Amino acid sequence: MLVTLCGGNYSGLSLTKTNHYMSPKSYVPGNGYDAAVILGTTEQNDSEPSNLNISDVFEAITLADPSFGAGVPSVEETMAHTQPQPLQMPYVVVVQQPASKALRFRYECEGRSAGSIPGASSTPENRTFPAIKIIGYTGTVSIVVSCVTKDEPCRPHPHNLVGRDHCDRGVFSVRIEITDENNEYQFRNLGIQCVKRRDIGEALRIREDLRVDPFKTGFTHRNHPQGIDLNAVRLAFQVFLPHSSGKMRRTLAPVVSDVIYDKKAMSDLLIVRASHCAGPARGGTQVVLLCEKVTREDTVVVFYQEDNNRVLWEEMAIIIVVHKQYAIAFETPPYKNPNITDNVNVRFQLRRLSDKMTSNSLPFEYIPEYQDYPSYRQDNSERNPQSQPITHKVTVEDFESTTKRYFTRSTDNSNYGWDAVPVTYNGRKKVCYCPKRS
Repeated sequence: MLVTLCGGNYSGLSLTKTNHYMSPKSYVPGNGYDAAVILGTTEQNDSEPSNLNISDVFEAITLADPSFGAGVPSVEETMAHTQPQPLQMPYVVVVQQPASKALRFRYECEGRSAGSIPGASSTPENRTFPAIKIIGYTGTVSIVVSCVTKDEPCRPHPHNLVGRDHCDRGVFSVRIEITDENNEYQFRNLGIQCVKRRDIGEALRIREDLRVDPFKTGFTHRNHPQGIDLNAVRLAFQVFLPHSSGKMRRTLAPVVSDVIYDKKAMSDLLIVRASHCAGPARGGTQVVLLCEKVTREDTVVVFYQEDNNRVLWEEMAIIIVVHKQYAIAFETPPYKNPNITDNVNVRFQLRRLSDKMTSNSLPFEYIPEYQDYPSYRQDNSERNPQSQPITHKVTVEDFESTTKRYFTRSTDNSNYGWDAVPVTYNGRKKVCYCPKRS
């Protein structure tokens, strides 16, 4: 079935499972969209239609047409599946997502190219780029791409898109011809240029002047620049179709890509060294980690216990300070059972909240709190006949006059702690742990 509307051809896809609005996930053959037309590739070269003047797109986004923009779905509606319709309107699907952590955002003052955003499946031997497909339409279309925030609702992001062609004032725009054999477009040589936090207001003001706001969320967030994550963006793809007057005033539902993180801010997590590898089961031991670059707001320290790759217990440590992004001081959490009688081995690692990435893990041993160490030794001797039991209660006063007292102060200067006291009993040298005097 072929219907001609407003200068373009719309192919009905009523015989197959389709959706009015597409989520930003990639198109996969066999997932219900098998009626899509044959894949094509459009490259940015001299053979394509003349470059779209950015003013043409801004005219499409103008308020001159009161009906324009009405009914544009929110991100939630865009990502939700609706019931199949007898006649499908054209829609956009992302067929090649951008790589999430392969590009470093660069400032304008660096005076060099911002690079190219690679595709998620890109390899050194086979480079790919983000790509979209327009399904259910043939004819001339205008494509506009801009940066939006990673969290819903996706608002205009102050970072700019830059490239060799088709980019103006932080927005990418191009006009192409869609055919049955060629309905896919790849975004080559498209980079991300970041702005400083103090320049967020001006960057968003320019975007507002251009009226580039894919999901109609407004620009009030420029008054709260601290709430904008400058290390992560999404790409918002808008496709405009020609009106009967020939102007690009009809819009398809916008779609967004997966999150793109700044490579320099999202490097692999790595623990280099830890100051402690054991502590009391009640927690509270202060540990200092040396690590690769981390972000205080996006990094947590997690203690966990596993058995056959099954997590039995997990708890986050209390981070005290992150020093220059390369050292973390934290307090160990209490074990799930602070009254253990035997040592318990667990592990801890760094975890990034934004992408759930984890670091290498290190072992940590929880030690029981023996309020009466000699009595414990006596109970232990029943299991081990070779050990010599100590039958009298040991206190600090018993040894202060005869032995040198080694005092270990707790790291937070609280009233709890232990004294390690060397003693000789029955000709055997021992170390007795006694409660520290307040």
